[in-house]
Amino acid sequence: MILVTGGAGFIGSNIAAQLNAHSERVAICDHFGSTAKWKNIAKLNPEDVINPQELAWWIEAHKTRLKAIIHMGAISATTETDVDLILRENYRLSRSLWDACALAGIPVVINDIAAPRLPCDPSANCRRRLHAE
Repeated sequence: MILVTGGAGFIGSNIAAQLNAHSERVAICDHFGSTAKWKNIAKLNPEDVINPQELAWWIEAHKTRLKAIIHMGAISATTETDVDLILRENYRLSRSLWDACALAGIPVVINDIAAPRLPCDPSANCRRRLHAE
């Protein structure tokens, strides 16, 4: 099984659809709320649909079944000014995903948008990449 985070977004749902088309079992992790994201995965047959807050325990519970994780989930809006939200969703979630995959030996592909980022000036909506020490 391959997990696609951000799997209900435009790009993530197309990745999941291609994997399904090639007979791969796919799990999707995303925030849905009341948005139309459900329409993006309506024709797919996911093994599971996971809320991002449940991701760590889900990976632990399914690590022996996971071939890989494709991490597309992130806030990509350049107009987002909620620094706490960006830290939680783009930085902490990505770091915890990376750590969980490293511990479990699960290959992970991280999209550049989902790479850990922080805003350098929320009022200017600019961002910079955090460099690992």
